[in-house]
Amino acid sequence: MRILGGEIECKIHTTAAGYSDEQTHHWLIGGSGAITHNQILHIAATWSVTGNGKLAETQGNQTRKAHWNTQGTKPAPMQVRLSSPTVPATPPTIILESAHSQLSVPNGITGVQQLTIGGQPQTPGQIGLQAWEFTPFPVLLWNLKVGGPFAGQTNMTGSGAVAPMQPGNAHIQIAWLWDIKLDNRIGDPPL
Repeated sequence: MRILGGEIECKIHTTAAGYSDEQTHHWLIGGSGAITHNQILHIAATWSVTGNGKLAETQGNQTRKAHWNTQGTKPAPMQVRLSSPTVPATPPTIILESAHSQLSVPNGITGVQQLTIGGQPQTPGQIGLQAWEFTPFPVLLWNLKVGGPFAGQTNMTGSGAVAPMQPGNAHIQIAWLWDIKLDNRIGDPPL
């Protein structure tokens, strides 16, 4: 059994009153060697992100408006391994997970913000985060007993800070989609 390649996509939609941010994260995964028990294989992968957001808020006599774009790409290696069955005659599970720490892209977010105080616009400021970080994706599992494609999707809500200038009360929706191509070629070690 080996991975021929594949793609993983994560869409994050963050909203609050006067705030929205959209991000699409994409991993393009290369192929692996033969996947065997008691071995972790490293797979080359590339991560990219695109997105944009905006903010409009008023507190007292101050109004702040901002808009930004998110963009970046970086190598993001993965690792794959087989689980060891805990019950005899039970097929193992392929485990695909990140083999990198938190990803960071210099100047990954750029934009402009405008502050108005007492009706008087202040000098616009640039939004330029030195590093933009994204926590690695969750572990993906594929049971060899089930067979079929190693593909799927899941939707969830999130918490914590995932977007620039995000208010504490923001609602986060996350959608994962993956499609990993597998091949069991003659000559591969038996599972």
